[in-house]
Amino acid sequence: MQTLGVTPGSVSLLAAVNDSEKRVTTVLDEALLKASLVNCHPLSNQFTTSLSPEGIVAFLSTTAHTPLYVSFPNDE
Repeated sequence: MQTLGVTPGSVSLLAAVNDSEKRVTTVLDEALLKASLVNCHPLSNQFTTSLSPEGIVAFLSTTAHTPLYVSFPNDE
């Protein structure tokens, strides 16, 4: 809550806007960015919004958070 300014259970990549000290590293699964839209909570888990992968990258750039991209193994 201190760093991201959201209540437990509401953590969202959009909370990066509250991390003015850049203490948090945003980690994105590369597979997630292949989706046409990604759903996330806008600072409250009572609502959901959808962003394009390009919108996510643009948002994080605006907040000066460079994401760490990871590729998790596919269990198929």
